[in-house]
Amino acid sequence: GSDAMAMINETDRFVEIMDKERISLTSDSIEIFNEQEELVTREAYQAEIDASDTEKGLYPHYMLKEIDEQPTVMRTLIQEYVTLNSESTISPDILSEISESDRIYIVGCGTSWHAGLVGKKMLEELTGIPVEVNLASEMGYDMPILSKKPYFIFLTQSGETADSRQVLVKINELNLPSLTITNVKGSTLSREATHTLLLHAGPEIAVASTKAYTSQIAVMLFLSKALGEVLGNQKAKDLDIVHELGIVASSMESLVDEKESYAKLSETFLADTRNSFYIGRGLDYAVSLEGALKLKEISYIQAEGF
Repeated sequence: GSDAMAMINETDRFVEIMDKERISLTSDSIEIFNEQEELVTREAYQAEIDASDTEKGLYPHYMLKEIDEQPTVMRTLIQEYVTLNSESTISPDILSEISESDRIYIVGCGTSWHAGLVGKKMLEELTGIPVEVNLASEMGYDMPILSKKPYFIFLTQSGETADSRQVLVKINELNLPSLTITNVKGSTLSREATHTLLLHAGPEIAVASTKAYTSQIAVMLFLSKALGEVLGNQKAKDLDIVHELGIVASSMESLVDEKESYAKLSETFLADTRNSFYIGRGLDYAVSLEGALKLKEISYIQAEGF
């Protein structure tokens, strides 16, 4: 399986296979050989996923379930990333490495790339460090000229995104530091990056990402604030992140309670349309791109963000 979640109903124990390895599999043994045909010893690891987490319960679709889970995920992130004394739980090693960089490169695909556009705004405002957002599918083939002290942040829901891993492999060859922000502990991009921050969103089964997108933005806000405080940014120090994300969670609850209203809007305005255009400026432009992507993915109506 390419992802532990695909096989979780069969087992919770997995053995990682590296590039260019050959596997000899029998009914009672596993042998791993490298390119030189040498036997490789590698322990299995236990996936921290419960098969029950992948059930959709009473919901007709996973996407509806995952939309509804967003307020709870926001509150979980507050518990995970802020102590009772309002201090950040993000590792000082991560903050130290990023604070020494002269440019941050965010790498992602699709929804993760859109979340990166929001992250760029937050990081630059709260840290003063310049940020570039790169499409992994392009960066893997066309690496830009890097700054003298680059730091790479990979955004990926599954931690198995092939295009992003292609970039990470090149970054590791250059011995550059990296951070993966992902939903899956023990995933490939998590294991191969220098550091990992988890989204704590629970399994996301739907093709169209919902809770992982909002979680990525929230985790980057925690990172931006903690990093800004290390760098002495007053805006970061003044930001009451617990209060702000509490408002976000309550707003999300209000929105998910309005499902019927949104269903009527979609029937009135979108049922017979061929095209839809989302328009916004600044952060709203980033959200316009994500909104258009959602409509494309779910309905196949041509949609664009401008």
